[in-house]
Amino acid sequence: MDFRSITQVSIFFLLGTSIKAQFQSPPKEDSECCYTAYARIFESRGAREVEDGMHDNVIISIRQGVRCDCYKGKARVERGIVKEMYIRFTDGGYDVYSPVVKMEQNQEIVNGISKTLITADERLVNVLFVNHIKPKKREYERASLPNPEDF
Repeated sequence: MDFRSITQVSIFFLLGTSIKAQFQSPPKEDSECCYTAYARIFESRGAREVEDGMHDNVIISIRQGVRCDCYKGKARVERGIVKEMYIRFTDGGYDVYSPVVKMEQNQEIVNGISKTLITADERLVNVLFVNHIKPKKREYERASLPNPEDF
């Protein structure tokens, strides 16, 4: 093969790849936001009332723009309001999480999820009390479609 043939084949290959890329659908998002996934469960099942005291095994959701991060943690509750949040390290230790807030507000807990706290840098923070999610409700068993050969 001479240089001109190699160049033509290369250009053909590059054009084909470019055209194929233009007509492909955009990549699907690998997963939905962790907050949304948990909120969906809380909404469908409901949650028991969150008592006062320290609660282990909570999820702390921090969202900003398209970024959504959820961390394991614990939270202290007084009179139905989140008073302190702690994010868990991979080694099992905890670090207090006390962001600078835009407006002072109570993080009241409604249906197992704290009201959204807005930080000075526009992050949205919620505490999700996953241990308080009610169990799955019983469902009716659906009948299968009839098969004419069964009758």
